Amino acid sequence: MKNDKIQAIESAIGYSNEIYNIKNMKKYGVLLLITEVEGELSFVFQVRNREIRQGGEISLPGGRYELEDMNTHNTAIRETKEEMGISEEDIEIIGKLDSIISHGNIFVDSYVGYTSKHPDEFKINKSEVESIFTIPIDYFIENRPVMHEIAYYASPSNNRWKDNIITCRRIRSTWEIF
Repeated sequence: MKNDKIQAIESAIGYSNEIYNIKNMKKYGVLLLITEVEGELSFVFQVRNREIRQGGEISLPGGRYELEDMNTHNTAIRETKEEMGISEEDIEIIGKLDSIISHGNIFVDSYVGYTSKHPDEFKINKSEVESIFTIPIDYFIENRPVMHEIAYYASPSNNRWKDNIITCRRIRSTWEIF
Protein backbone atom coordinates (compact mmCIF):
# COMPACT_ATOMS: atom_id res chain seq x y z
CA MET A 1 0.00 0.00 0.00
CA LYS A 2 1.33 3.42 -0.97
CA ASN A 3 1.52 6.13 1.62
CA ASP A 4 -0.25 9.49 1.14
CA LYS A 5 2.85 11.36 -0.04
CA ILE A 6 3.61 8.78 -2.75
CA GLN A 7 -0.01 8.89 -3.93
CA ALA A 8 0.07 12.71 -4.03
CA ILE A 9 3.30 12.67 -6.06
CA GLU A 10 1.94 10.03 -8.41
CA SER A 11 -1.21 12.05 -9.12
CA ALA A 12 0.79 15.29 -9.56
CA ILE A 13 3.26 13.86 -12.07
CA GLY A 14 1.03 12.47 -14.79
CA TYR A 15 2.76 11.98 -18.13
CA SER A 16 3.93 14.76 -20.35
CA ASN A 17 5.85 14.98 -23.58
CA GLU A 18 6.12 18.75 -23.28
CA ILE A 19 9.44 20.57 -23.34
CA TYR A 20 10.26 22.16 -20.01
CA ASN A 21 9.49 25.89 -19.94
CA ILE A 22 8.32 25.99 -23.58
CA LYS A 23 5.56 28.44 -22.65
CA ASN A 24 8.22 31.03 -21.81
CA MET A 25 10.43 30.44 -24.84
CA LYS A 26 10.54 32.67 -27.90
CA LYS A 27 9.20 30.50 -30.73
CA TYR A 28 10.26 30.75 -34.37
CA GLY A 29 9.27 29.02 -37.58
CA VAL A 30 11.65 28.79 -40.54
CA LEU A 31 11.35 27.25 -43.99
CA LEU A 32 14.00 25.34 -45.90
CA LEU A 33 12.62 26.24 -49.30
CA ILE A 34 13.34 24.10 -52.37
CA THR A 35 12.99 25.31 -55.94
CA GLU A 36 14.31 24.30 -59.34
CA VAL A 37 17.23 26.25 -60.84
CA GLU A 38 18.82 25.26 -64.16
CA GLY A 39 17.20 21.84 -63.97
CA GLU A 40 18.45 21.11 -60.43
CA LEU A 41 16.52 21.11 -57.17
CA SER A 42 18.11 23.75 -54.95
CA PHE A 43 17.76 25.22 -51.46
CA VAL A 44 17.01 28.94 -51.19
CA PHE A 45 19.04 31.02 -48.73
CA GLN A 46 18.81 34.69 -47.93
CA VAL A 47 21.28 37.34 -46.82
CA ARG A 48 19.65 39.51 -44.17
CA ASN A 49 19.51 43.26 -44.75
CA ARG A 50 22.53 44.86 -43.08
CA GLU A 51 20.35 47.49 -41.40
CA ILE A 52 18.42 44.99 -39.26
CA ARG A 53 19.36 42.77 -36.31
CA GLN A 54 21.81 40.06 -37.40
CA GLY A 55 22.25 41.97 -40.66
CA GLY A 56 24.44 40.36 -43.31
CA GLU A 57 23.93 36.87 -41.91
CA ILE A 58 22.82 34.02 -44.13
CA SER A 59 19.52 32.57 -43.02
CA LEU A 60 16.38 30.74 -44.04
CA PRO A 61 13.09 32.55 -44.56
CA GLY A 62 11.20 32.63 -41.31
CA GLY A 63 10.73 34.53 -38.10
CA ARG A 64 9.14 34.90 -34.72
CA TYR A 65 5.81 33.28 -33.92
CA GLU A 66 2.87 35.64 -33.48
CA LEU A 67 -0.39 34.65 -31.76
CA GLU A 68 -2.44 35.03 -34.92
CA ASP A 69 -0.19 32.42 -36.60
CA MET A 70 -1.73 29.70 -34.40
CA ASN A 71 1.44 27.56 -34.86
CA THR A 72 5.01 27.78 -36.13
CA HIS A 73 4.03 26.08 -39.40
CA ASN A 74 1.95 29.17 -40.21
CA THR A 75 4.75 31.42 -38.96
CA ALA A 76 7.17 29.89 -41.46
CA ILE A 77 4.71 30.41 -44.30
CA ARG A 78 3.79 33.97 -43.28
CA GLU A 79 7.41 35.01 -42.97
CA THR A 80 8.36 33.35 -46.27
CA LYS A 81 5.56 35.27 -47.99
CA GLU A 82 6.76 38.53 -46.41
CA GLU A 83 10.46 38.02 -47.08
CA MET A 84 10.42 36.23 -50.44
CA GLY A 85 7.32 37.83 -51.92
CA ILE A 86 5.67 34.60 -53.02
CA SER A 87 2.10 33.63 -52.24
CA GLU A 88 1.00 30.90 -49.86
CA GLU A 89 -0.49 29.03 -52.82
CA ASP A 90 3.03 28.82 -54.28
CA ILE A 91 4.41 27.07 -51.18
CA GLU A 92 3.91 23.37 -50.58
CA ILE A 93 5.05 22.16 -47.17
CA ILE A 94 6.72 18.76 -47.54
CA GLY A 95 7.50 18.05 -43.91
CA LYS A 96 9.00 19.15 -40.61
CA LEU A 97 12.54 18.74 -39.35
CA ASP A 98 13.56 18.34 -35.71
CA SER A 99 12.94 21.30 -33.42
CA ILE A 100 15.96 23.13 -32.03
CA ILE A 101 16.34 24.85 -28.67
CA SER A 102 18.99 27.52 -28.88
CA HIS A 103 20.69 29.88 -26.45
CA GLY A 104 18.58 32.74 -25.20
CA ASN A 105 15.53 30.55 -24.59
CA ILE A 106 14.77 30.26 -28.32
CA PHE A 107 12.73 27.39 -29.78
CA VAL A 108 12.88 26.91 -33.56
CA ASP A 109 10.66 24.68 -35.68
CA SER A 110 12.06 24.07 -39.17
CA TYR A 111 9.91 23.04 -42.11
CA VAL A 112 10.80 21.92 -45.63
CA GLY A 113 8.79 23.28 -48.52
CA TYR A 114 8.76 23.43 -52.29
CA THR A 115 7.85 26.18 -54.72
CA SER A 116 7.64 25.96 -58.49
CA LYS A 117 8.47 29.67 -58.64
CA HIS A 118 11.94 30.47 -59.94
CA PRO A 119 13.98 32.76 -57.65
CA ASP A 120 13.91 35.42 -60.40
CA GLU A 121 10.14 35.60 -59.79
CA PHE A 122 10.52 36.26 -56.05
CA LYS A 123 9.74 39.81 -54.97
CA ILE A 124 12.11 39.97 -52.02
CA ASN A 125 11.40 42.46 -49.25
CA LYS A 126 14.51 44.65 -49.36
CA SER A 127 13.83 46.01 -45.85
CA GLU A 128 14.49 42.50 -44.50
CA VAL A 129 16.43 40.66 -47.20
CA GLU A 130 19.49 42.02 -48.99
CA SER A 131 19.69 39.19 -51.51
CA ILE A 132 18.94 35.53 -52.09
CA PHE A 133 20.96 32.68 -53.54
CA THR A 134 20.48 28.99 -54.16
CA ILE A 135 22.66 25.93 -53.64
CA PRO A 136 21.85 22.66 -55.43
CA ILE A 137 20.71 19.89 -53.09
CA ASP A 138 23.27 17.58 -54.74
CA TYR A 139 26.04 19.77 -53.31
CA PHE A 140 24.95 18.82 -49.79
CA ILE A 141 24.63 15.16 -50.74
CA GLU A 142 28.16 15.11 -52.16
CA ASN A 143 29.68 17.38 -49.48
CA ARG A 144 28.34 16.37 -46.10
CA PRO A 145 28.20 19.40 -43.79
CA VAL A 146 30.40 19.45 -40.71
CA MET A 147 28.28 19.42 -37.58
CA HIS A 148 29.14 21.78 -34.74
CA GLU A 149 27.43 21.38 -31.41
CA ILE A 150 27.40 23.62 -28.38
CA ALA A 151 27.31 21.86 -25.04
CA TYR A 152 25.48 23.45 -22.13
CA TYR A 153 26.43 22.46 -18.61
CA ALA A 154 24.56 23.00 -15.38
CA SER A 155 26.65 25.00 -12.94
CA PRO A 156 26.82 23.87 -9.33
CA SER A 157 24.67 25.92 -7.03
CA ASN A 158 24.35 26.35 -3.31
CA ASN A 159 21.73 23.63 -3.27
CA ARG A 160 23.26 20.94 -1.12
CA TRP A 161 21.92 17.94 0.62
CA LYS A 162 24.52 16.75 3.07
CA ASP A 163 27.73 16.81 0.95
CA ASN A 164 26.04 16.48 -2.48
CA ILE A 165 25.56 19.35 -4.90
CA ILE A 166 22.20 19.18 -6.64
CA THR A 167 22.22 20.94 -10.00
CA CYS A 168 19.50 23.44 -10.85
CA ARG A 169 18.03 21.12 -13.46
CA ARG A 170 17.51 18.37 -10.90
CA ILE A 171 16.03 20.77 -8.36
CA ARG A 172 13.67 22.20 -10.99
CA SER A 173 12.49 18.69 -11.87
CA THR A 174 11.93 17.94 -8.20
CA TRP A 175 9.93 21.15 -7.65
CA GLU A 176 7.70 20.43 -10.63
CA ILE A 177 6.15 17.54 -8.72
CA PHE A 178 4.79 19.95 -6.14
